[in-house]
Amino acid sequence: FYSPRFFLMMVENVSVFLAFSGLLKFYHACRDDLAWCQPFAKFMTIKGVVFMTFWQGLIISIIFHASQNNSDNKSDDDDSTSDSSSTIYSATSIQHILICMEMLLFSVAHWCVFPAEEWEDGYKVKALAGGPGFGFKDFASDVNLIIDSGKRSMQARREKKKRKSHDSEEEDSNDIMDEAVESEDELDENGSFV
Repeated sequence: FYSPRFFLMMVENVSVFLAFSGLLKFYHACRDDLAWCQPFAKFMTIKGVVFMTFWQGLIISIIFHASQNNSDNKSDDDDSTSDSSSTIYSATSIQHILICMEMLLFSVAHWCVFPAEEWEDGYKVKALAGGPGFGFKDFASDVNLIIDSGKRSMQARREKKKRKSHDSEEEDSNDIMDEAVESEDELDENGSFV
């Protein structure tokens, strides 16, 4: 707690907190004017990515440094610098893994909160039953639509192949018939070739 890094992290934490509270006040001042586009959900998804990942990284860093300080007090080894770098590396690795997993959730939240229809002409606010969410019935119908279209395209390819093979067989039989007709034309009245 006496390192310069700790004090810099605390100053950064206070500045992030002040920025977040300022943006929250701005939201409260403008929410009535922006009610048509559900600004609180949009505000929370954007700021959730920025601020929550920052505070998560801060908490992980504090936990890892506290655990390192406890282990340093118990053992006075010469390789404490390698321990501190591995601790920082471990904290950073955990932060990166958590951010990757959280971004999946944030991407779904952004998809629900920022619909493209909002910017089309004649847009009307939809009343959401129970708030924004993921329509599982809609998702299931889309999956069924994709599966059905795949089946239809496979059937169309099979029918095209059958028609192609049937057409080629028909052409072969037509060619044989044409040759037979030509050979009959070449025969004279006595049945001998001319």
